[in-house]
Amino acid sequence: MCDNVKNLENLGKRINNIYNIINNIYNETPGLFASNSIEYFKEGPCFDFTETCDPNIIILRSYYNAPHYIQTYWGEIRLMGSSGSTPQSDKILWEKLHSIFGLIKIKDKQITENGEYGPWYQITKINEKDIINFKISNFDSIYKYKNNIKTLTYKEKKDEFKKYVY
Repeated sequence: MCDNVKNLENLGKRINNIYNIINNIYNETPGLFASNSIEYFKEGPCFDFTETCDPNIIILRSYYNAPHYIQTYWGEIRLMGSSGSTPQSDKILWEKLHSIFGLIKIKDKQITENGEYGPWYQITKINEKDIINFKISNFDSIYKYKNNIKTLTYKEKKDEFKKYVY
């Protein structure tokens, strides 16, 4: 577990800001649709192994070209349910996301028999006020499980999410 409470508090604020910004973009942009956003978000981290090694690493992962997930120190957090867009609104969405979050692509989209995953983007800022200074040199280096770093239990993830985020 991260022993720096300030880092976890900051991560909690960032996660809330990211969720609120993306939700507002969907609510305010004609042609975008997302369902049940708050219900999925309130569930907190999924039961998976996508915990990042550092609270300053936040990854936006798209699913069928929508910003469905963020991967954080607590694992993957779902931002919305079903979603859809028109081609024009989709272009506006990604222009806004790149501008607001300073996105840097760290892994290309993958199409499998189970669906279309990615691309994966590093979030380097939240608006101009919160700059995240963490340089990713290698995609595999960002996850705890790939670096033999102990992951949190599912209960620890959920408890910390409730304490610092929702």
